[in-house]
Amino acid sequence: MTTLPATALTVVLAPRTEHPTVEGLLSDLDNLAGQQVVLLRIAQLSDDEDCSLSALSDVCAADPPYAARLLSLANSAYYGRRGVVTSLTGGISVIGREAVRCLALTTALGLNGTKSSVPADFWSRAALTASASQLVAREIQAPSGDAFCGGLLADVGQALLLTAAPEAYTQLMGMRCGPDLLDAELEQWGVGHAQLGAVAMSRVGLPDVLCQAIGGHHSAGLDGGTPSLTARAVHAGKVLAHAADAGELGEDELADLIVITDGALGPADASRLMLQAAAGAAALAVALSA
Repeated sequence: MTTLPATALTVVLAPRTEHPTVEGLLSDLDNLAGQQVVLLRIAQLSDDEDCSLSALSDVCAADPPYAARLLSLANSAYYGRRGVVTSLTGGISVIGREAVRCLALTTALGLNGTKSSVPADFWSRAALTASASQLVAREIQAPSGDAFCGGLLADVGQALLLTAAPEAYTQLMGMRCGPDLLDAELEQWGVGHAQLGAVAMSRVGLPDVLCQAIGGHHSAGLDGGTPSLTARAVHAGKVLAHAADAGELGEDELADLIVITDGALGPADASRLMLQAAAGAAALAVALSA
């Protein structure tokens, strides 16, 4: 699957009438601005360098459930803090603006806690991919906050497909996330979860660089294109997450990682990052699913 150029993000599903269920779901996202004003404002301000931490925390406080989720994440073992973070300003400082934005978008989409319609292992996989992507980013000098956000949202398209067609998509959930699943999704809905996630996140205002990373989390660096470092970090993070979940890093995965990272990750580096990602992901998943 080819990584989508920014100009293609809004037209991948044309003509719309062929996939009314998915297109209807995406149309619902266009209505979020009227339903989740505060959360989308948080996401917008998180990307505004002129917005102070104090101003951003004031907006976060206007949505108490979101504020509680932010503090839960900031106090999770993933960030390794010894003291308790009690202020939103402090929480934002701990997790970073990128995570604040990502948390706002997932909350706006209803992807949190027991009320969300997500695959059973969605948050554990998301946490593992986010953790691995952030670690890879530090190795290849990519923006680590963006890589974390892209990794966390990499499979958001799966959650959206499950929402759009719960019975049909449940039948696919036993498949390993990879080319075969993407092909099955493409055959049934005309779009794979990677592309769908990129389109959906573009519609709710996520920057193009992150939409590209989401859309290319199975292809960036392997499809002959020129992906950003963020996209490379997220794809490499996804490979490491799969390996950590399987309990081993195979020769094919190692070969892919070398190409994806343009030679920056060797076998020893990959094994080290896989173990580090797995160690931090459990605590992160608990905080994110709250």
